[in-house]
Amino acid sequence: MDKKRISKPRKYFRSGLLAVLLLSFIFFSTVVTLRLNRSLHWQVVRDHKETLFKFDILQYQTLAFFSDRESRHHIAQKLLKNTFFSPIYTDPGIEMLKDNADDGYAPSQVAYGDYLSYRFPLERNHKEAITYFEMAASQGYEPAQERLQNK
Repeated sequence: MDKKRISKPRKYFRSGLLAVLLLSFIFFSTVVTLRLNRSLHWQVVRDHKETLFKFDILQYQTLAFFSDRESRHHIAQKLLKNTFFSPIYTDPGIEMLKDNADDGYAPSQVAYGDYLSYRFPLERNHKEAITYFEMAASQGYEPAQERLQNK
């Protein structure tokens, strides 16, 4: 009897699927254990909340990496809203918003300009905010034009 030969790429693919299956099973087992044992669940949340926030930020950054400019803008806004839960969300949210503004996305330019002018009302930051408003206004973005008229 002649045995079927399996090619190397197919073997690698099967081993990769097996690894994903094992990781999924471990994750599933952990979640079920934490859900069934409420005290253990809250102990993990209480003791490792900063780590959980960092994983959440990493999830948002990974999602933004594969997104377009509009989606990155919304993700940055979500990160800034999550500052309510932990200040650890602030820096990644502002960084993502600034990168998107520097990339030329008008709503991000206005949001970043608002952040600079209202969050840090220094003269230098106010001038930088005006610069971002002007960049957005040059694209015909109406909220930026309104902000420039009010300044």
